[in-house]
Amino acid sequence: MRRLRWILLGLLALIFIVLAAGWLLLQTQALWTWSGRRLVDFAQDRLYPKLTVQHVRGYPFTGIIFENIALTTPQGEVITAKRLEIRFSLWSFIKLEPVIGKVAVYEPRIHVWRTEDGSLFCVSYSNRPVSSSGSSW
Repeated sequence: MRRLRWILLGLLALIFIVLAAGWLLLQTQALWTWSGRRLVDFAQDRLYPKLTVQHVRGYPFTGIIFENIALTTPQGEVITAKRLEIRFSLWSFIKLEPVIGKVAVYEPRIHVWRTEDGSLFCVSYSNRPVSSSGSSW
């Protein structure tokens, strides 16, 4: 009986240590910055206009902050923004169904220029590279 108590006490202590370590890991900025950088890499692989992000920061309760964002095509910059904030629901990550709670774009700019005939031009997708699967999307 005494041995069972020590086993249960050790098991409870182990569970407490794992939960405390998990909570501390969620509080670190390094985890959120790393996940934000992974999100940028994921988007760069799937977007045609080249995505560049100068700086990524992350905090557990305010979300991930991307600074100095630009979408660029061979014709030039299409969209730029000083900052983009994305807040995810922490519970949705536990359920493995991420839900975006907030998206805020600060100082967005859409770059438009005139063509030779005088019409406005934003971006052309006619020379979008084709993926290895052969589809354009």
